[in-house]
Amino acid sequence: MKLGEAMVKGGLITGEALARALERQIIFGGRLGTNLVEMGAISEENLAKFLGRALNVPYAGPAQFENVMQDAIDSVTAEQARKYTIFPLRKERSKLHLAMKDPNDFAVVDELRFLFGMEIREYIASEIRIFYALEKYYGIKRDLRYVSVLNEDDAWSAKAGTKDTSFVPEPQEAKEPAPAVSEPGPPEYAPEPEPEPVYVTARDAAGPVCPDASSPAPVLGHPSPYEMLAAPSDRDSVASAVVAASIEKLSRAALFKVKDGILTGWKCVVSGEAADISKLGMAVALPGIFKDVVEGKSFYKGPVAPLPQNEILLSALGRSTGSAGPMEAVACPLVIRGKVVAVLYADNGPGSETGCDIDFFASLMAKASMSLEILILKNKILS
Repeated sequence: MKLGEAMVKGGLITGEALARALERQIIFGGRLGTNLVEMGAISEENLAKFLGRALNVPYAGPAQFENVMQDAIDSVTAEQARKYTIFPLRKERSKLHLAMKDPNDFAVVDELRFLFGMEIREYIASEIRIFYALEKYYGIKRDLRYVSVLNEDDAWSAKAGTKDTSFVPEPQEAKEPAPAVSEPGPPEYAPEPEPEPVYVTARDAAGPVCPDASSPAPVLGHPSPYEMLAAPSDRDSVASAVVAASIEKLSRAALFKVKDGILTGWKCVVSGEAADISKLGMAVALPGIFKDVVEGKSFYKGPVAPLPQNEILLSALGRSTGSAGPMEAVACPLVIRGKVVAVLYADNGPGSETGCDIDFFASLMAKASMSLEILILKNKILS
């Protein structure tokens, strides 16, 4: 029995919650359990207890992440902890007790035995809990999606569903333990996404023009952005295709995920070079180019006003202090089933206009929406 089915059968979540979580998993990534916790469908602690019963491995509770001895921390480097998503709970003479998100991955467990030269005692823990511990003990910064999912007070209690757009966790209460589940399921499956290439076409020194919506010739040996949208491999391939199609028209494009009132960076290309905007976070509710786009599900083409939120965006795209912003930019929502899940921003660089018809971007985002719908249906069929 699949994980989601087992949770529904055990009464931990509803079928409707499972369907929503499967959709979120395609759009926002992460494991199924993480999406259920973020939705408030189940507490992090109850999720980990359920997985422990399902996989027949001990559950690492909140108390086991407190006051961890330094010899245990020193036994695993920050890079090793990050690579394998593990956390050392305790070290004995010849045994290392590790919290893992998938202790039934026997290949990884064997690799860890060889790596550390010790016997490994596996414990189940949610990836949310592990990421919090990695930040607390190793200083490894969490992704923005994990901020405020767990409470970080001394008790390390947990409750899903509380969000704070200032990124400061609020005190939360723990839910009652989950009821026993008689029929366990297999471990969650969350394959690592393969990096997608960025497709760049040549443009002359005068800057790009905006032809019709037909796709330019792709880089030799790679599919075009529209071929990628027609047969998506994962959500990141959809994001890469959207940005690739955008920079066929304009020199800068950035795609942002929209979740719980926060825009977080996803994919970005500036003048043919990929840019890392994964740490960029902006509040939808604050005045800026994205506010009306998200709240009104509308397309925007026009100037970028000198507002704090816009300044954050332009700085992330490489604007130097005091330099002029673009005279014109476009911002477009990506809507799935009536909800804005991502926003595309594109411009032609400082002091320039776009020269593009907004209809091109409206068509592109409609195709991206259909592409994500394909992935959602696939995920539901396989799950």
